[in-house]
Amino acid sequence: MLTYSYYGSDPRVRRQAEALSDNGHIVEVIALRNDGEAASEDLKGITVVRIPWKRHREGILMYIAGYVWFFVSGLIYVTAYYLRRRYDLIYVFNMPDFLVFCGLLPKFGGARLILDVRDPMPELLNTIFGDRISSIVASVVLLQERLSHRLPDLIVTVNEAMRETLVRRGVDLRKIVVVHNLPDPSLFSRAAQPERSGQAFTLIYTGTISPRHHIDLAIEALCMLQEEIPGIRLSIVGEGPDVTRLRETARRLHVEGRVIFQGLVPLEKIPGLLSASQVGISTYAEDAFSALVLPTKVFEYLMVGIPVVCSRTPTLDKYVDERTVFYFKPGDARSFAAQVRLINDNPDLVSEKLSHAQALLAKMNWEREKRLFQEMINGLLTNGVEARTKI
Repeated sequence: MLTYSYYGSDPRVRRQAEALSDNGHIVEVIALRNDGEAASEDLKGITVVRIPWKRHREGILMYIAGYVWFFVSGLIYVTAYYLRRRYDLIYVFNMPDFLVFCGLLPKFGGARLILDVRDPMPELLNTIFGDRISSIVASVVLLQERLSHRLPDLIVTVNEAMRETLVRRGVDLRKIVVVHNLPDPSLFSRAAQPERSGQAFTLIYTGTISPRHHIDLAIEALCMLQEEIPGIRLSIVGEGPDVTRLRETARRLHVEGRVIFQGLVPLEKIPGLLSASQVGISTYAEDAFSALVLPTKVFEYLMVGIPVVCSRTPTLDKYVDERTVFYFKPGDARSFAAQVRLINDNPDLVSEKLSHAQALLAKMNWEREKRLFQEMINGLLTNGVEARTKI
């Protein structure tokens, strides 16, 4: 498995690596190396090899430099390891899509090749950089996506909207398998809500901290609600390029004492932080990228038993109805504040929505996706590419 991410904090990579290991496969993961991490180690029977490079999000040149460096390094690692180990399967996670070409030699040698398209690269880069992307760069991004999607035996993606997008871009429907990005129940489980410490009322956000996630909207709502809900605060868990701006926003609105930046936290500690909070939030803006996203964090919040305030984006709305979560209008801080107020004032409504959530989680859960994922991999390795039509 090859991923331009940190293995310890990338739930999808970890879940799928562990699913294959649990199914009897020998799994090796090549990932980024963060501060304090070993160059190589064994985690739950999975060998994790880390390339010495940290992910940078400061600008488009740093994005490109990071992608190119990791591609060259990954190509060397995968090729060298393949010549010694003769892998049966090379599994590549985007972004970027062109990492799939690191598996070129193994594919020619008979190994199966999978590209996991969890993020639509053209939409994401356009959302991040907007007008700063030249027409030439945009064309190159689309071209690399088209070429990258031709190479693998199979493309795995994260929801039906993404599958439809890939088909519109020319990928054979029979080549695409959906493995929903859902939390691992061995980590996330419903817990009794703790008593509030005094009047503490904690909103929590977990994940990447970037402008496209529009977390400043929650800080604005915090300012509106601080007199009505004296103990209200916002816990922000994760890292990203928007931290400095969010700190400045909190200072400007005089709520800096109510906003706690937790930094990057190991995945195993996230459930405890969620269970100690009163509301989970997802604040995606309304754009081409968020229209295709099914936020995993929404399911994590529901699994530990806390209500969710989230922006009503198209894909999320198709999977999760308003009986289950508290939807607000994307980009509208007043709409967000109104839903938080509703949660604070209506415990019976919260209980009703969380009850509906249990019915949703009974249908959409990682245990089911894990079985389908394992069957898909086994079929591909045993019966070849034609097995994809049976998934």
